[in-house]
Amino acid sequence: MGGLQRPDPAIGLTAARHHGYHTGSPLRGAMDGCRMILREKPLSEFVPRDAAFGALAADSVHVPQAGDAIGRNRLNDLTDGPYVVHLRNAVLYPVRTLSRTKPTSDLPAGLRHRKCALLLTAEGEVFADSFENNYNVPLALRPVADGGWEATLPAPTATLRGDFVYSDFVTRHFGHALMDLPARLWHLAQPALEAFAQLPVLGFGVHGLGPREDTWPSFLKTILRAAGLAAGQLSLIDQVTQVESLWVFRRISPHGKVADGQPYYALMQRIGDALQAQGAEAPDPSPRIYLSRSKLADGNRAVANGREALIERIFAERGFAIVHPQDLPLAGQVALVRGAQRIAGMAGSQMHLGAFRRPGPGAMLRIAHAQHNPPWDARVGRHLGFTVTDYLLGNPREGPRRAVTAIRVTDAQLHRLATAVDAWLDA
Repeated sequence: MGGLQRPDPAIGLTAARHHGYHTGSPLRGAMDGCRMILREKPLSEFVPRDAAFGALAADSVHVPQAGDAIGRNRLNDLTDGPYVVHLRNAVLYPVRTLSRTKPTSDLPAGLRHRKCALLLTAEGEVFADSFENNYNVPLALRPVADGGWEATLPAPTATLRGDFVYSDFVTRHFGHALMDLPARLWHLAQPALEAFAQLPVLGFGVHGLGPREDTWPSFLKTILRAAGLAAGQLSLIDQVTQVESLWVFRRISPHGKVADGQPYYALMQRIGDALQAQGAEAPDPSPRIYLSRSKLADGNRAVANGREALIERIFAERGFAIVHPQDLPLAGQVALVRGAQRIAGMAGSQMHLGAFRRPGPGAMLRIAHAQHNPPWDARVGRHLGFTVTDYLLGNPREGPRRAVTAIRVTDAQLHRLATAVDAWLDA
């Protein structure tokens, strides 16, 4: 790929002063901090590029023929499959650099206001991958009648020269790391895109993740190394930054409303294979495992008052190994889920480990609160060939909630759960 180049390490992240602004662009717009209108730019307006990914003066998009990602957002009018966008002089806004206003309910369908970062073209345009998760709109933006966005944005204070890959947000949250970190890094498992594998990667830290890699959780660094990223290859930015050449791979993940498809699972298989090659032994290997949350605090959607131990007993009496994933190295967790034919547990981050499992028949039982039952781990299970069964606690008629801090389980619910587990096993 003749257009790709490593950035000069002597340049790095440098302070930049910007002059000559005109209306409509964060780089060449009104003075820093003034109101501007951000136009929406559908993917069909980007210059098409061929598989060679050669350098082009204009922003461009490449759409491979292969791929099974599904779903579009409102600005993706080209394909339901994978794509990669190349931006010249893109601007990245970390969340702390954006003003915050009250959320509004008048956003276009499928979008929501959140405290999150922003990615714009050099001309101040919103495109298909501008928003976190493709549907979280920063609180600094307000929709306008013609389909654009009104915002007051700061000018860039730093520049980066050379080629970079965009990772979106990076988190210290285990479940989100499994769902979201691979979402824009799936090129690492695609032989046709191997020229991108050595490029530095840029992202935003969330959930309290700072820029220093030596402070990151060990599981996060383990995932990055297994995916193929070297130490120091991923950098987190904390100021408004203009990037000379940015490659944005379509977000593909079971988590979210946009796209779920094979490129994500291919990278998870690569990570799992690399971890399993370390030779970790799975403790108490079993074709039946129950992934427990009982050692987590009630505020982490654990079963209240320590009563998950009673749920564990139901499964242990039926031949399930009771597993506390956080007590094991990640390689051991992967070995366990790959060796199991039946996986059960409370819906949550530990169930996302199923994404490491190789495709094939199996069965998953998810126990979830009726008011908070995110479908992400079920989506993973079905994609990989599992038959997924949900057992809901609580009263569905109360309506959904964004989160449930602790799940209360009565003796009557435990009795009904035991009956349901027997029926699941018989099926």
